[in-house]
Amino acid sequence: MKSIKLSVISILILLVCMNFTTNNCDTKCSSKIIKIYFSHKQTFSELVELQSKLLKEEISLNYHLLEFDNNGYLTAIEFKVFSEGKYCGTGLSKSLSDERKFGFSIDKTLNAKPYFSVGNI
Repeated sequence: MKSIKLSVISILILLVCMNFTTNNCDTKCSSKIIKIYFSHKQTFSELVELQSKLLKEEISLNYHLLEFDNNGYLTAIEFKVFSEGKYCGTGLSKSLSDERKFGFSIDKTLNAKPYFSVGNI
């Protein structure tokens, strides 16, 4: 099993130097609700693409730990997410499955409860 620890600088360099066109990220976005799920079906390139898409929504996603199986699919993740410079959360899963249950949600609708959620959603 590969264990990859990534710094913010290395991810930013990857975003600048590489152009990924994969659209398989588990992302649901509307103008007011964003739900991100991590699963065993994702690859490194899809995670980098997801980071880039979220930056356009003013959401910063930093990976602190990424582990992949021998086929290159995500098995474990630790991340920190910032929204609008004032909301922050961290998540850790050491055993991701194919089901989309783990991730984070940002709900910008009026009177949303909760506005920001990280973990099993």
